[in-house]
Amino acid sequence: MEDWSDKALVSALQQNQEDAFRILYNRHWDLLYSRAFRKIHATEDISDILQEIFAYLWKNRHTLTLRSTLVNYLLTALDYKIIDYYRGRAVRINYYQQYLEALDERHYPVTDTVQFRELESLVQQEVQAMPVKMQEVFLLSRDKGMSAAQIASQLNISEQTVRNQISNALARLRNKLAHTYLFSRREK
Repeated sequence: MEDWSDKALVSALQQNQEDAFRILYNRHWDLLYSRAFRKIHATEDISDILQEIFAYLWKNRHTLTLRSTLVNYLLTALDYKIIDYYRGRAVRINYYQQYLEALDERHYPVTDTVQFRELESLVQQEVQAMPVKMQEVFLLSRDKGMSAAQIASQLNISEQTVRNQISNALARLRNKLAHTYLFSRREK
């Protein structure tokens, strides 16, 4: 059987003769491997590709129709598998790039951290500059999370006074931050 032609071996393969398959596999493995190696250079990936080609050959042995030689069939199959390999690789690379970009977006660079600290410092300065009662109401509301009713009860003032103090405090902060960020954006 070893000296049979590919055509005779394919006929034997179609008759479920495993020896014919083994001979075809051994006969063409090196040719396919060297051709793939010129285009891929990843030996494990090449072995996987060749296994897929030969597995497909075995699985479809009953319906296999060769329009040319078996070598041409195998080389064409290899070319298509190499194209699929690079297509899949491009998809994986694109996926990894998107993944890394998403990580970068979640990772706060030093400039964002610095800007946050500057903003936090500006807010603290403005809160310190508020009148004592306004500052007290604002801090109880924002830092302690107390409601207007709770603050009014604790400080013995009306709920409307609490709401007015919070509203005025927020207006001061908005005004200060808007003024600061307007100037910083113009500088850029």
